[in-house]
Amino acid sequence: MPYYIEGQIKELDELLKTSLGVPRDEDYFLKQKNVKLLGHTEAQRIDRCNKKVTVKDLRTNLSYDIEYDKLVLGVGASPIVPRIEGKWS
Repeated sequence: MPYYIEGQIKELDELLKTSLGVPRDEDYFLKQKNVKLLGHTEAQRIDRCNKKVTVKDLRTNLSYDIEYDKLVLGVGASPIVPRIEGKWS
C-alpha cells in the first residue's frame, strides 16, 4: 500500500500481481505456494486437537469440515473512526 499511496504504483490492481504480471489469486497460491485459499467462507468451529475446521460457504450457505496442517485466518475488518472535533474526513 505505501507504494500505491506514494504513487510508485499507479493502479491498485498491480499490488495483486507478481512482478511478471501473474495475478496472485486462489489458483496462484495453490500452484506456487501450496496454500489453499478459501474466500467467501466463515470459520464456524476450529477443532485444534483433530486439526479440522468447520466452515460455511457464504455463497451457498453450506457448511462442511476441512482438515489442515497449518491454519491461517484472515479476517475482514472495518476501522472505527472516533468522533474527534476537527479530524480530517
